[in-house]
Amino acid sequence: LAAAAAAAAIQPPPPAPSRTEAGAGAAGLVGSVSGPAADLFPAAGLFPGGPVGPSLESELYQLLLSPGPDVLVVDEAHVLKNENNKISRVLAQVMTKRRVLLTGTPLQNNLREYFHMVDFAAPGELGELRTFQKLFEEIIERGQWKAAEGGNGNEAAELQRQRDNTKAMSKRIWALTRKLDRLVQRRGVELLHKELPRSHELVLVLQLTPTQRRLYNARIAEAMAAAGGMAG
Repeated sequence: LAAAAAAAAIQPPPPAPSRTEAGAGAAGLVGSVSGPAADLFPAAGLFPGGPVGPSLESELYQLLLSPGPDVLVVDEAHVLKNENNKISRVLAQVMTKRRVLLTGTPLQNNLREYFHMVDFAAPGELGELRTFQKLFEEIIERGQWKAAEGGNGNEAAELQRQRDNTKAMSKRIWALTRKLDRLVQRRGVELLHKELPRSHELVLVLQLTPTQRRLYNARIAEAMAAAGGMAG
């Protein structure tokens, strides 16, 4: 679950646009500059000449959000940490049939962020957040806890509890992986070994120039003087 993921899903097609909308959205992209979208698509920023009127704002809405692009690709998708951050709210308004999420950042076993990424790509695939927490998150996190150490006299019981939790965690991870097998594609660094030449690291030791040495010595003297003043 900590691996980088790329999730894709086919979303239900959006409602058919009206004749007016279809004409204005001929480019195949549509969007909104009102509500949360205004924060990412400020009309004045798109057109430095001045504010936009209602007709241009309506056209921008159609061009950016509705009916939306055929495919929405989100790079660095780990920023979609929850449904309440600004980027998630804005992108959720884009009406599209397909969403593809790309991230090279390990999810670090943060199952809640993982849930929100999958839910953005395929809404409802993992159910409600609270249900996901009870079925997966709580069990998996409990399996990561280590047995308590110390003289409480219950070491054997703690070790058995840890073994049970670890076993339950493994089952839940397996079930979640199988459930998302058709949505999530994981690729490790071994994929790059075939495409990139082997890296070589060279360590070079360089002498400071006279100017660099003077600056270095002055900085060291300043730090030592400050430390001496604090000690005094």
